[in-house]
Amino acid sequence: LEFGGGSNLWPSFLLAQYFDEIWFCDYTPATLQAVRDWIDQSPNAHKWTSYFTAICPKDVDEKQWENKLRLALSKDKIFRCDVNDLDTLIQWKQEQQQSTQFDMIFSSLTFEAACRSIN
Repeated sequence: LEFGGGSNLWPSFLLAQYFDEIWFCDYTPATLQAVRDWIDQSPNAHKWTSYFTAICPKDVDEKQWENKLRLALSKDKIFRCDVNDLDTLIQWKQEQQQSTQFDMIFSSLTFEAACRSIN
């Protein structure tokens, strides 16, 4: 699970090299749509190539890694989350009738930036 991914796919790009499936959540609908547009290769989607090039090891096929990311990010596993709502994942699982555990939860500055308190 990438929790609070923002409109930034570089963490998922790296995670996709280790995980076959990535669940992606964020607070803003616009961010979620931007990720869906990228998966669909929409003409208006943000071009992440320069970011992927910067972090991809030189001996690796960057396009292959990008394709792994597209396969790992499933559109039905992109959803809205709110770090200030303790039940955000529970509510989503009930709506989708999912019973899911995650091997890893990744977040980069989401809690530090969005939480109302450290508690």
